[in-house]
Amino acid sequence: YHLDFDKLSLSAIEPVTPLNKQSRLRKWLYVFTLNGHLIPGILFKQTPYAVSETIITPMGYAFCRQRLVMINETTGKTMALVHSKKLFFSIIFKMAWLSFKSLFTLNKTMKAYQKGIPSMCTREFWEGVFKEYGCFDDET
Repeated sequence: YHLDFDKLSLSAIEPVTPLNKQSRLRKWLYVFTLNGHLIPGILFKQTPYAVSETIITPMGYAFCRQRLVMINETTGKTMALVHSKKLFFSIIFKMAWLSFKSLFTLNKTMKAYQKGIPSMCTREFWEGVFKEYGCFDDET
């Protein structure tokens, strides 16, 4: 999902009803379809759900929906989440590529970190880091 505030029409939002406990079949459907990313977009519902941000896993609400609107009940601000197969699969490809690449660079990376640990454990190193980000006074 990615943010898309411009295409959101707040008048076209379907109010959310609490989900009952979801069946094992439905949960397996999420897994086998990669949370709907393998299902053609034409089968998705176009009317977005409005869901509170306090819901930890809104998977049941997002499944087979083109849009989901997250609402912060304290501030009243909304955030639109839009289903994007292109973004999803580009992230999956990058993750797979980095995982594959790390198999061949792991030993070199571990040695570089082990070599750098002594210098990262000094006060001077952290003073430099904090100065770089403006979090450290010169007077202390």
